Amino acid sequence: MTKKVINLINWTSAITLGCLVFLLIVGPRVLDGTNIAWLTSGDPSTGYLGWEFFRHDQWRLPFALNPHYGLEVSSSIIYSDSNVLFAFIFKLFSVFLPEHFQYFGIWLLVCFVLQALFAWKLIGIISNNFFICLFGTCLFLFAPIFLWRLYGHYNLVGHFFILFSLYIIFKQNNSSGKWLWLCLIIGALLVHSYLAAMVISLWIINIIINLFNKKINYKIFFGEILIIFILILITLWGAGYFSLSGRIAGGGYGVYCMNLLSLFNPNGGYPGGWSYILKPFPDCLGNYEGFNYLGLGGVFLLIWASFVYWQNRKELSVPKKYYPLCVLLFGFTLYAISTNISFLNYKFELIKLNIPLFEMFRASGRFFWPVFYMILFLCILLIVKFYTR
Repeated sequence: MTKKVINLINWTSAITLGCLVFLLIVGPRVLDGTNIAWLTSGDPSTGYLGWEFFRHDQWRLPFALNPHYGLEVSSSIIYSDSNVLFAFIFKLFSVFLPEHFQYFGIWLLVCFVLQALFAWKLIGIISNNFFICLFGTCLFLFAPIFLWRLYGHYNLVGHFFILFSLYIIFKQNNSSGKWLWLCLIIGALLVHSYLAAMVISLWIINIIINLFNKKINYKIFFGEILIIFILILITLWGAGYFSLSGRIAGGGYGVYCMNLLSLFNPNGGYPGGWSYILKPFPDCLGNYEGFNYLGLGGVFLLIWASFVYWQNRKELSVPKKYYPLCVLLFGFTLYAISTNISFLNYKFELIKLNIPLFEMFRASGRFFWPVFYMILFLCILLIVKFYTR
């Protein structure tokens, strides 16, 4: 088969798999735009109401401004968690839409499809074997940290931004990488600030990695960076990030953090937890935001890969150009754990920090997501490298 045919088969398989898992876990009813019953309470209701006020208002500057939503406080739909990207798209066709319409079901379908597609492409860097890509993609699609966000933080289901960022980093021969980064960053900024912070951090690391390449034309290279930076500022303005004055930070850093046993703890804040086999461990208040359980398959894979690594450690090393990525992932891990160390249901405060940036991203446990996916990726890499099919 030609390369084009193989690529078509892989793309079709990934998209089909994403759709099937979506139908299995979420179901088709949310795709009905007039079905708003599942958005009438909690955080989903905030996002839906923000969209309803926005769609019936005129276009303003900044574009995402939503002055009629809130107690006489003019702010943006970015702060009602209404998914600015989809709100912009569907507002253009608002006159053709039913009186009550939601796009969150469509967004979730997109997330499942793109999660599968970019997981498949990421694993494709390791192996071109169809079944390795298929089963590896299933690990990413059924990742508890991905599915757990279905409880109400629907914009945070967009983990495909992270997977695509990692793919670009490892697929260094991609000449269109800079424009892919631009689309990724703007898209993430229009969906959720946490996803945007992770993507922008990975983009910066990709820049540092590229500096190891001596063939770079530095004038063009830094010119492109400047253009992207300007477009980021324009996007921030258009999405209404600057519509609020004063402090936008809130309390919670050190509370919504990651427990040291999070990878192996199926607790997740639910009675009975996320495993039929492993018993949930007790954890601290707020550790649910640092829920990073690997799943039983992921735990097994990690143990297996650790054994493989130990056996072959003398012939394994990290390429020097990826040292900056290792530093970033280590930093993400420390930030996710926070300065309040949680172990089981015990918490130890190492140091008290009053840094606005930390309080802005107070649910620090979420920043372990890129590390989580790198763990799965590296486990698959080790097993594929040292075992036959």
